[in-house]
Amino acid sequence: MMKYTTKREIALLIFMLLNIFVAKAQFTSSNSFMRKAMISYQRDDKGYYQKVTDKTLDIVDNILCNYAYNKHTRTVYVLTCNSNCAVTFDKNEAKYVNKVKLIPHLDGEKLETIIENANTALSNRYAEINILWAKHVKDSII
Repeated sequence: MMKYTTKREIALLIFMLLNIFVAKAQFTSSNSFMRKAMISYQRDDKGYYQKVTDKTLDIVDNILCNYAYNKHTRTVYVLTCNSNCAVTFDKNEAKYVNKVKLIPHLDGEKLETIIENANTALSNRYAEINILWAKHVKDSII
């Protein structure tokens, strides 16, 4: 009976890893407790990207990378093409994520630093995009 339970747990772990941590993985209410964009960029009606902070999300998809995990809060931090998100798991899901060593397990000042670095990189990217858009608009008027 013990071997069957062990094999079953391993199979479940592999299934979870494939579903959660594939590059195009997504987080929804079925596999996570809470999803929040700490910083996100959305296009306004003039074509410029505007920063939105602390927005609760129904789904987090198109994940580019999982860059940190805090085991105390059971939260994984991910970058998507337009946002920096925190995804919190319940205890059941978190025990599988906690075993994944591919994602750095951080907390405290190191976690705050890496989150700030991700926010800064995202801000810089969208500042450049807005500059290019302004140039495009100016050139199209001329």
